[in-house]
Amino acid sequence: MMDDVISPPREFLVGAVFGNVSGGGHLLVAPGHDELNAGSLTGHLAKVNFVRHRGSRVIAYTARLLPPWMNCSIVVSDGERAVLATYPLWMRRKVLSALQESGFEVVRKLTLIERGYEAMRF
Repeated sequence: MMDDVISPPREFLVGAVFGNVSGGGHLLVAPGHDELNAGSLTGHLAKVNFVRHRGSRVIAYTARLLPPWMNCSIVVSDGERAVLATYPLWMRRKVLSALQESGFEVVRKLTLIERGYEAMRF
């Protein structure tokens, strides 16, 4: 009966990019649930506290020419807004496997310097 067990949410400390406002945030990943929560200062400046992802597909970027502490990100979109959760290279495997285990289809994009800023809508 292991199929009935619901895995607990995974939480990651990430960078949060809400339009022109960047700061700290928390990425919460649970089955069918992907949410970027802004830190208190980031949320105050961006005038939004969180964006909950809609859909089953998540786009993950890895920029090869950027330093490893700032070269990975995913796009979190609620259909009207799209924001970025950024994290270092050494967290990539944990974040992407948590998304896949939670039922999301992860589309990986390997780029030179792009981290998803062109996909942002805020």
